[in-house]
Amino acid sequence: MEIDKAKEIVSLLAYGVDPTTGEVLPNDSPYNHPSVIRALFSVLGDVRVPKKKIEQSMEEKQAQNMASGRPKNAGLPWTEELKEEVAIMFKSGKSTDELAEYFERTNGAILSQLMHQGLIDEESARKGVTEKHRWTKCDDIVTLYIHSHGTSLLGLSLDDIASALSIPVGSMKMRIQNFENIAGGGGLSNAAKLSRSVYAEYSHLSESELRSKAIGCLGKKSDSVVG
Repeated sequence: MEIDKAKEIVSLLAYGVDPTTGEVLPNDSPYNHPSVIRALFSVLGDVRVPKKKIEQSMEEKQAQNMASGRPKNAGLPWTEELKEEVAIMFKSGKSTDELAEYFERTNGAILSQLMHQGLIDEESARKGVTEKHRWTKCDDIVTLYIHSHGTSLLGLSLDDIASALSIPVGSMKMRIQNFENIAGGGGLSNAAKLSRSVYAEYSHLSESELRSKAIGCLGKKSDSVVG
């Protein structure tokens, strides 16, 4: 029995009413004895009916998360589609940082989901050692060039370029799709801030100018900022 219903029954008894019939209790009823009445009212005064938890809609939860500075989807359930998507992206080389940014969740939530799917072990999840590559400005300049002009004029295949930059080729393909989205052509949304910054700074360059930047990055193979 719920506490509010129990409180209603005790309240009726305290006021001398039979809760089963709604009729006034006879004078000789034990519930009409002064000590019993005082006891019933004493219990009613101490009982607190818990407020029912109001379930939030997904939009309300997302708004609350953003207002409190948390990732938009923190604490929301994983759908089967999202579980499959995070597994595919992780297997293709996406780091936990990239996955957290893409799915707008905490790193801990990503690690937990990957461990739940058996993609990482408990020790890796505890240490958070799952990042395979930290993207640099040079990486994104090369990827922007490939998105805009392909690989033929660079004289290297996509696999060779990814290898030169120590980036999983699957991760580079997804980054290319991120640039496609930034450019307004669909692709994968939730591009990294670095990618958006590189696009804003270099997308206006001519093919030859951007190729020069990309070749410079491929030659450096470092985290240096391209001037």
